[in-house]
Amino acid sequence: MYGKFYIGLAMIFMASANADAQSVCECSPETFSEGDTVTLRYRPELSFLEGDIRGVYYSWEDYRWIAEDMTLEKDEDGTLATRFAIPGQASLIVWKFYDRDTVDVGGPGFGYAKYVLDANGRNKPSANIGWGLLRGRNTQDLAGIPSLQKAGFDRKDDEVIRMWINYELRDWPQELDNVFWYATMAMSRDTTVSKENMKAILRNILDQDKADSRLDEEQLMKAHQLVSSVIPDSTMKAEIENELAERYPDGEFFREKAARELFMSGNDEGFDDRFREFIKRFPPEKFRDSFIEDGMFEHYYSNLFRMYIYGAIIGRNDYSRLEEYLGASPRGNLATYFWHIIQIPYMRGDASAEKLYPYAAMIYDEMISRPRTKAEMVWSPDEWKDLFYSTNRQACLDYSKILEETGRHAHAMALADTLSGYFGTGDAGFNDYYTRLLSRNGRENEALARIKAAIADNQATPEMLGMLKEEYLKNGGDESGFDGYVEDMKSDAVMQAQKAALISSMINVPAELFSMEKLEGGTVDMKDLKGHIIVLDFWATWCGPCKAAMPGMQMAVDRYKDDPNIDFFFISTMETRKDYVQVIKDFIEEKGYDFQVLLDNPDEKGRRQAVYSHYAKQFHFSGIPQKMIIDGEGNVRWIATGYHGSPTALADEISIIINEIRK
Repeated sequence: MYGKFYIGLAMIFMASANADAQSVCECSPETFSEGDTVTLRYRPELSFLEGDIRGVYYSWEDYRWIAEDMTLEKDEDGTLATRFAIPGQASLIVWKFYDRDTVDVGGPGFGYAKYVLDANGRNKPSANIGWGLLRGRNTQDLAGIPSLQKAGFDRKDDEVIRMWINYELRDWPQELDNVFWYATMAMSRDTTVSKENMKAILRNILDQDKADSRLDEEQLMKAHQLVSSVIPDSTMKAEIENELAERYPDGEFFREKAARELFMSGNDEGFDDRFREFIKRFPPEKFRDSFIEDGMFEHYYSNLFRMYIYGAIIGRNDYSRLEEYLGASPRGNLATYFWHIIQIPYMRGDASAEKLYPYAAMIYDEMISRPRTKAEMVWSPDEWKDLFYSTNRQACLDYSKILEETGRHAHAMALADTLSGYFGTGDAGFNDYYTRLLSRNGRENEALARIKAAIADNQATPEMLGMLKEEYLKNGGDESGFDGYVEDMKSDAVMQAQKAALISSMINVPAELFSMEKLEGGTVDMKDLKGHIIVLDFWATWCGPCKAAMPGMQMAVDRYKDDPNIDFFFISTMETRKDYVQVIKDFIEEKGYDFQVLLDNPDEKGRRQAVYSHYAKQFHFSGIPQKMIIDGEGNVRWIATGYHGSPTALADEISIIINEIRK
């Protein structure tokens, strides 16, 4: 009697949650049952979504979410419709509609959700706990849906989650072996629940397992995690480890243990043979969908592959191990490989694009084509694609550049087109590359549109402005009006936000002024520049971000080249090469920069960094590029560390601060 009451209460709760969403989204049939084909009809005009609307449905199967994209067809009245068959193992279906910025899950009550009933009209095993954990405030990491983290629905507190766990075990007590990990993890975060009670339940489960060995390897691993860190118990931990040793000697637990021991043994002469024996004993394909206990051995397994592969490349320029073991490497290593093996040497110029291409293609193809694990199926195919490109967009951009440099123009263009949706116009580096690529491929109109959109976001480069200026003059524009033409394109909101942030960061602190050597000979004594605004840029030839910021600094220099009361000094600091003076001269000449370069003064150890070190100590900063602006009274008014990527924004930063000082 009570079981039916609780089932009915659960279904009423779900029905009420759906009621608020019915006017926007209608579903047929209204009750989901095994074998049904569902039709959803979504009315965008009644929703808060706009533009390109997409949909995903998620089925809760075997205690995990599996996501699928909807195929939406538009009716004559604008209604979007889709049909899909309920998967056979599903116990719960939830869905969403979304546009570029917003997700609709049917309101605060998560109205887009239905239990799947069995042939007897009952909810199925795991439905209650799946619904509860999905809604929980503290359970999103256990059984939430990552792409719904920012969706607008109410998160439930611990007592509500406790209710849904109780419903699950009341309806399906035989599911305890599957439920105990989720329940214990959730309840361990609830201060009202006794950990001793949780231990007692797990004790009973383990005692029963001794009698019939019913727990599989994943269940034992989950129990081990609980008694190791969640509800610590050394006795049960030892028992579980003995059980794993007896039943799964070549399983996940001992793979991680063996990985730790192998990693700690070091990369000595016998490491290669030991690594190969390790892989033979624990073939990676066997563990593709394994449960990995969080922090059990700090995941030495992943580090082993890095040690084995990097050691050969760095030590012997031998890429054969990468080719042999790339497919076996953990997915989390792939982006790291691309960074260390491809991006760093490419950005530094240590290796040519031609040399890097085969390995870049190899890693990129593995990243984009590797089949997903069960845990990764919580993302739909379209969501997984979006996640890949948004997470790895800089790696993909560098790969596109390598493709372009090696003559693979069509592939480079296609990849850049894809990336344009993930960068938007908010990255000056991508905007510069993409507009040049568009222009070279005969797509000048698109390039110009991109430049104008980038200027609105204040994310443009001198080269982009040059392309726009050429078009502007060709269409009859007057050269004297070009700067105003560009300024009018910039978004007022973007510029006001930038200005407000900069003004709030200004300071007014007296500072010592130094005399330093000029690159070309002679000296500059800043004490002689009373009444001048002084802009300092500390940099080094080995510093990539320093050099990346220089186009923007050249724009700032150009703006004030006719103003005798503003001085720009580019202070070379912390140089390590003996011939650094010649290296600087060659670099400045190659780039055509109109910079007054000063050489930092030697410190007590003879290192050329005394001025930088003095200011770093006074103003508590570290790192370069480091910019400072000093007013005519010798007071530091603004300091900034690093470079954020936009030449136009950097030039505007300098101008905004100078204008504020002059006020």
